[in-house]
Amino acid sequence: MTCFFSNRIPLGKNETKSQDVLPYTALLVLGIALNLLIFASVNAAMAALSPLFAQARIQAEVSVLGRDVLDTQQQQARQELENAGERAVPALLTALRSDNAILRRNAADMLSYIPSSQAVGALRYTLVNDAAPEVRASAAEALGEIQDASTLDALQQASVFDASQIVHAAAIDSVARFHIAY
Repeated sequence: MTCFFSNRIPLGKNETKSQDVLPYTALLVLGIALNLLIFASVNAAMAALSPLFAQARIQAEVSVLGRDVLDTQQQQARQELENAGERAVPALLTALRSDNAILRRNAADMLSYIPSSQAVGALRYTLVNDAAPEVRASAAEALGEIQDASTLDALQQASVFDASQIVHAAAIDSVARFHIAY
């Protein structure tokens, strides 16, 4: 015999009420499916935003290089930039064009720890044209680390003609490293 209101078959005293559990089970399954969908959406959003967060972090680390104090924060920033590798190069190249000579010097210095062919043109330009001898010297050292044959001429010119002794010495050292490598 069936009940007219619930479309359920009346159960005996010892039978389980599985029909009463079904709606709760369906809600539970629906809740799990919804949570999985939300989790997948959040993961996709985080993956899409991750490069933006990484670039913002790199920019923040580069800005720390503008201070003339080598403290714990700057050491950590340098380590983070070195760990970022090629991803840090565009921000460091932008820093090479800064009005802050300390930032330019430290950016060139960092590029010696991240030898990248992307940096060759900007470092060569810096070696030849920057007003600050410390920046030119750091650019010479970075070019010596990168070991791109197209920069050998600029390094040799700087080793002979640059008026600054520190640029002269850095360029000579970089040229010598070329001869050892080749």
